[in-house]
Amino acid sequence: MKKVILCLSALLVLPILVMGFACGGGGVGGGGGDGTVSILFFGANDGTDTELWSYDASSGIATQVTHIYPGGSSHPDSITVYGDALYFRANDGTDQELWSYNASTGIATEVADINQGAGSSNPYAMAVYGDTLYFQANDGTDTELWSYNASTGIATEVADINPAGSSEPYELTVLSYIP
Repeated sequence: MKKVILCLSALLVLPILVMGFACGGGGVGGGGGDGTVSILFFGANDGTDTELWSYDASSGIATQVTHIYPGGSSHPDSITVYGDALYFRANDGTDQELWSYNASTGIATEVADINQGAGSSNPYAMAVYGDTLYFQANDGTDTELWSYNASTGIATEVADINPAGSSEPYELTVLSYIP
């Protein structure tokens, strides 16, 4: 019987995760012979600001991989692997929205401005289900369950669970099993 369980919880610490990605020529880092590289990604404060960092156990080197909010802290959190990139909440100095980081290109991009303008959508509690990223977000009206599809680049409110206010879905968990 095959069981796969993914559990995400709302912790008061920055989440830490490992991302594997393909690398040509046998790879670098803590990978196997198949060219896979495993790198630890996390949010950290270097004494100046809090940004996205990586740690390569094979070299023992920690590196700030992006600086989303020059002159401030982006505070990346809810870091989740989706497809071939990391997705997370970050503050660019204007608002907190959904961002992605592609380790192969080294580029961080805001992928959705759900609460248009200077308002923050605060995407949080992310989980990948099928080929879609699910999370809670606030569109300026209320906090509900949202999804993002990387192939279309579209973020959509999935369900208005509490029509009278915010449902604030959290602890998104995917359970896959064969009964």
